[in-house]
Amino acid sequence: MKPFSILVPTDFTATGNKAFKDAADFLSVFEGTVTPMYVYEPRHGISDILEEDAVEMKRELLDRIQHKLHKIATASLPEDKVHTPIVASGNIAVQIVEAAANLDLVFIATNSRTGLDRLMHSSIANKIISVCPKPVMVITDESVIKPLNKVLILTDMSKPSTRVFEYARNIVENTDVKADLVHFVQIGPFTTGSSGVVVERARKELAELKKQHFQGIEDRITEQVLITSVSGSEAITNLTYSRDYNMVFMATLGHSNIRNLMVGSTASTIIRMVDTAVFIVNPQEHV
Repeated sequence: MKPFSILVPTDFTATGNKAFKDAADFLSVFEGTVTPMYVYEPRHGISDILEEDAVEMKRELLDRIQHKLHKIATASLPEDKVHTPIVASGNIAVQIVEAAANLDLVFIATNSRTGLDRLMHSSIANKIISVCPKPVMVITDESVIKPLNKVLILTDMSKPSTRVFEYARNIVENTDVKADLVHFVQIGPFTTGSSGVVVERARKELAELKKQHFQGIEDRITEQVLITSVSGSEAITNLTYSRDYNMVFMATLGHSNIRNLMVGSTASTIIRMVDTAVFIVNPQEHV
């Protein structure tokens, strides 16, 4: 497997800077490098200075920001794992998505408890995961990805939702982690047909997906069809907390009917609700 090139944006808060530590933990398993990034918005903060002062002062200030980014990154990573930092001006989400196009993976941190940090606000994370052309790892203050003991792989069994499987497979193959492959069946007052028939059909379909995508490591993957009467985001959140997963793998798009628990709104809710790291692939953008 080729080395990962990881983009790590930060706003210099403790939450934002934790992404470098988690990226270092990730790269203790996989080969790769990190590119630090800081985005400032026009007419706010340092951009006021940049627009009004001399060119030399602008250059000096940008150099200081790059130096600070490099210093924070190398506090968690070896020098040879850190590429030249990116400093950009404009809409935070747009700039991050544009920079990500040239890399393999984005690590972003969000404070799921308060959502007060500028870059780390969940609304910005939501914008990024909805359009980012590359996978996004969303982490929180509380998430722990090393040691990696147990991960959750979610699917609604649509083709788009299986796009995350290749990344989950790489994690399982390169670590001692155990994985649960889970599909939820939503049962409610408007469910048509026998719930038993629906569940049995889902079990057969999930077993076939496991065989197709996880051949050779089936003994490390436990497939489960779980019945729920609550929303997809609530079901996933409850499961994540009850089983103490290190990481959740999910896609942002899938079926559009009631069976779907993988739609973008669910992914957006999940990253606000759980303390676990969430690895997200947008099938429409992913190439």
